[in-house]
Amino acid sequence: MTGAERSWANRYEVNDVIRYTRGSKAIGIRTGTYASVVRVDPAANLLTVEKVNHERATYDPRRLTGVSVYQGIDREFSVGDRIQFTAPDKSLIIANRDLAVIESIQHDGRVTARLSDNRHIEFNAREHPHFDHGYAVTSHSSQGLTSERVFVHADTSV
Repeated sequence: MTGAERSWANRYEVNDVIRYTRGSKAIGIRTGTYASVVRVDPAANLLTVEKVNHERATYDPRRLTGVSVYQGIDREFSVGDRIQFTAPDKSLIIANRDLAVIESIQHDGRVTARLSDNRHIEFNAREHPHFDHGYAVTSHSSQGLTSERVFVHADTSV
């Protein structure tokens, strides 16, 4: 979803996940929090979201900037899986598109992973949901990475 599209309620769907990189005292949303879309009113250009604490807020998305919109997808991970982070996290000192290998997964959602620079990190997957399988990466997200082997699929029909 582009920045302009995030201003229009009709671009959202129920169950979309919104991360607020900027908060709003008027709406009651703090920086860094998440909410799920529970109602879309395109005629009035209003979104109703439910925050983690189950409180609801209704607002015009044109009035609130600094949001990222995601569709929640369940994924299964195992020890040994290679993952790629899809958002930066200052507390973990990870950048967008950093790669890691899962070393342990606890029942409470805690994951221990070894980054490609051999640094170990621990995070709760429920609190930091911005990672995905990292077995194959796009040319865009691979910029700046070092690898022993690279496979390129070149479309020769163009």
